[in-house]
Amino acid sequence: MKLLVFTTKKQLRNYAASHSDTLLPKLLTIQEFLDRAILTDKIFIPQELRLHYFYEACKSAPLEKLGIEKNFERFVHEADLIYSFLKEVHLEKVDLKEIAQYDIYASYPEHLLIIQSIYENYKSVLDAKGLVDPITLEEFSINNAYFDQFESITIYLSGYLSRFDQEIIKSIRTPVTIQLEVTPFNRALAKKMFGIQKPGLYEIDQHGDIKSLQADEGEPIIEVCGFSKRVEQATFVFAKIEEFVRSGIEPQKIAVILPKKDFKEYLEAFDRLDNLNFSMGDSFIYSKLYRKLEALYRYCYMGEEEYSIKLNEEEIEAFETIDSWLGLERFVHDLANYKEKRVIEESLYLFGKLIENVDIDIKNMMKLLLEKLKELSFDDVRGGKVTVMEMLESRGCRYDGVIIVDFNEEVVPKIGGEDLFWIPIFAEK
Repeated sequence: MKLLVFTTKKQLRNYAASHSDTLLPKLLTIQEFLDRAILTDKIFIPQELRLHYFYEACKSAPLEKLGIEKNFERFVHEADLIYSFLKEVHLEKVDLKEIAQYDIYASYPEHLLIIQSIYENYKSVLDAKGLVDPITLEEFSINNAYFDQFESITIYLSGYLSRFDQEIIKSIRTPVTIQLEVTPFNRALAKKMFGIQKPGLYEIDQHGDIKSLQADEGEPIIEVCGFSKRVEQATFVFAKIEEFVRSGIEPQKIAVILPKKDFKEYLEAFDRLDNLNFSMGDSFIYSKLYRKLEALYRYCYMGEEEYSIKLNEEEIEAFETIDSWLGLERFVHDLANYKEKRVIEESLYLFGKLIENVDIDIKNMMKLLLEKLKELSFDDVRGGKVTVMEMLESRGCRYDGVIIVDFNEEVVPKIGGEDLFWIPIFAEK
């Protein structure tokens, strides 16, 4: 049996759909593959609790010197800067102490010492709980017993493998090959990972041997249009879809890519005939339940009184009496309608199991729950043939006609928290 690994779930689903008449090999996303590859004596910390324990580790540090507030509400939105930096350092196998030796960080020795102390505190907090975070992972083994069931593993890579990821792949005893299409847009990453610079399709094995599978097919036909308003972009999208279809392209082979998810609202407003299929679904943050819970949180804990949704005295009084997870869970369940309950039921149950033995006050518990609910979405029910997806979801997918909106300098490429720190030793080692 073979194992095929894809960068995104969309890429995996497209492969499965195109091979529906055959017996499929085992299919995984790259994240599922890497998660299965590592064995450790400790339990990986659930995403829902990471913020809580990271906050506990940071409270004793002078966060104000990093421009970060100790208030949990503000910390939730700012902590990603520190965490992303530590994650990047770990994945690129760089010692924090080495960073201070580079001129670009010579003016920030105190900041680096604070971040170092946060890392050590975080590791100590997790060690005491028998937990481990990917950024504190030091001792582990490869799960070769799992991979031994496969005769070969092929990774269809449409992104980046860190030095840590590459080390894991090299340690797997089942033969692993990586297929990578190099284009002018990912050539810098291809050079960093494998030393490849020439566009084309390549196969790389665990030993670093590279084989060219296909030469570069040349540049696609690209049309660039400028608009002063987003609404004008939306009308252009539908006009372009019609043009693609008239030229002979099947609607299923047309995609609209959104670098910023909020553009979805414009497309929904113009999609009167339900021709679009929004693969990202509808975010739960626009639901009445989420907006009401957020309003109650801000009214009762933050002293804010202006919202886009009306609160009544009965709801406020009931919310203010909540003093435990069971009370909060019951309150949320009673407030939700049938559609909302179907989306949140499993998440509420798992969240409750995770925090039942965690010492956390109701205010911070509510904030963590809101952060969890932000990740949920309603499945799209339009069923249109033209796919609308976010930028990262489109990696590895192939379409005959593609429309990308909001392709502006401040939006593309998207800058993540870890990208705000440039570390020279990441480039060469």
